[in-house]
Amino acid sequence: MDLSLHLSDDQLELYALDRLAEPEEDRIESHLLLCDPCRHRLDEVGAFAFAMTSALRKNPPYLDAVEPKFPWSLFAWRSWMLPGMAVAGAAAVLVVMLFVRQSDNRSLVPVATLALAATRGDAITAPQAREYDLLLSGSLPANAVVKVYSGRDEMWKGQPVESPAGVQAKVDRALTPGAYIVRLEDAAGNTIREYGFEVGK
Repeated sequence: MDLSLHLSDDQLELYALDRLAEPEEDRIESHLLLCDPCRHRLDEVGAFAFAMTSALRKNPPYLDAVEPKFPWSLFAWRSWMLPGMAVAGAAAVLVVMLFVRQSDNRSLVPVATLALAATRGDAITAPQAREYDLLLSGSLPANAVVKVYSGRDEMWKGQPVESPAGVQAKVDRALTPGAYIVRLEDAAGNTIREYGFEVGK
């Protein structure tokens, strides 16, 4: 072993803290047995390493170095209020949304009644309304279903009823302006009759 090559402070520190692999540890111990200067430096480096480790255990740097983004501790006495405030905020948003929706529907006619014949070419125009009563010409087949389409999109589906005026279906939703197709279908989904209407602006 060449004694002219002394151990570095890093090697001595890792040895003092017992953080070396066994082959490296054996090599350093062999050197320390023969080298007085490295043994004296080991005492100094080891004492410093142990002092630093002990100080860091008592006062970890991350507790002092990292500051919270918001000093919640100042408001600790109010922390019980946060869940309640969140619920109140959500309720306020819901009330506003319902009010906006209701104000949008207030300008609409409550119910538009449409008498439809079994042809799509002569579509009648209906006003915008909150609901639509559809009176369909013809008789009501058993297990029939009424479907309202806008293009290929199904907008509403429901069971029709027989009434003195004909087959009646109550569309219980507002429809946006545009053309609509009404299909009277049997239970298997086959179209029996088609009707058409348009909702104006």
